[in-house]
Amino acid sequence: MKTLRNLVLTTGLTLAGLVVIGVVLLTVLHTGIGAIKSAFTPTDHSAEVIAASVECLHRKTELVVCRMHIAATVHLRQSTHWAGIYWGTTSATVSSGGNRVQFIEKLRTMTAADFSYNGSTDTLTCRFPQPVVDTGLVQVQPDPSKIMVHGSNGWALFNKGSVERRAKARLRTAILVQAQRKFLLPLVRSRAEVVIRDFLKLVTHPLNPNLHIRVRFAGP
Repeated sequence: MKTLRNLVLTTGLTLAGLVVIGVVLLTVLHTGIGAIKSAFTPTDHSAEVIAASVECLHRKTELVVCRMHIAATVHLRQSTHWAGIYWGTTSATVSSGGNRVQFIEKLRTMTAADFSYNGSTDTLTCRFPQPVVDTGLVQVQPDPSKIMVHGSNGWALFNKGSVERRAKARLRTAILVQAQRKFLLPLVRSRAEVVIRDFLKLVTHPLNPNLHIRVRFAGP
């Protein structure tokens, strides 16, 4: 009691003033501890980000990730024999540039298991299937003047234009074959990675603006 009286006399503080100071100190201490706890409590939105991403992909079902022009060539030969006599061979080579194809990602099979989050780097890794050619949307060069035709005709073949017409009819198949050549895969992947990342950012940015998105594809 004497110590308290001496403190009051020395500092000029009243008992009420000491109470106020004590309350202030306790408030500051409590606030500081709360701030420290908040600093060490991670704010993890990964589950929310992954759920939102999967839902968005399922709504889209398919995503066009790459468009390109493909050149294709068809070679066709037809030999005619009748009554044991060789009547000649007709050949046609049809070449077409500027044919258009697109590659897509089929998104219906995507699940939360295809996503993983690294909290230390704030990175969302997404594993997608390989982009595939959209077989329902193949455009053969529409300008006949840009389709080159070379051929030779059998000397006794009456329907000489039929080989050329059949060769042109096979252009679509040839375009699909060319589009699925392995040497195109790195280019398709690189374009698809950018498209997918930008698409996912539309969903993830409101939840985590600093999130890094890394896209990986199945297969070699």
